[in-house]
Amino acid sequence: SSLRVRSSPARPMAFFGRTVKAEKVEAGVPPFAILHVSNACLLDPKGGKNYLMVTKGEESFAVCCLEVGKEEHTKLDLVLSAEQEAKFWVQGKATVSVVGWLEPQPDSEEEDSEEAMEEMREMMEARGLTGQKRKREEEEEDDDDDD
Repeated sequence: SSLRVRSSPARPMAFFGRTVKAEKVEAGVPPFAILHVSNACLLDPKGGKNYLMVTKGEESFAVCCLEVGKEEHTKLDLVLSAEQEAKFWVQGKATVSVVGWLEPQPDSEEEDSEEAMEEMREMMEARGLTGQKRKREEEEEDDDDDD
């Protein structure tokens, strides 16, 4: 018996970072993406408990509780899609830094299409969501020099 591994085209990913101020609602996921939130950290520690909240529709959920001297940062494994229209906010007095990464929203008809992946990379680069634009331009210049 052998183990088969099916490889799929690499999905472009981009860094995500958002500063969420106390009691101020911040937009969540860009319309074309899936957001993976991986870390939350107190940016300007203030006393008391600070809850990173996610609001979806009429409901709000505490994702984590951060407190100076006890739990100033935490790892998360939170996945949100654009359709959920989720928003972040902090219940407390501190500002929280939320980081993770974005990847394109899968399209059932074109999910494995190389062409669709290239279009997504270009859209993310145009919006400044990746550091790949400069690298790609340099590679294209190198290719032109080889001709």
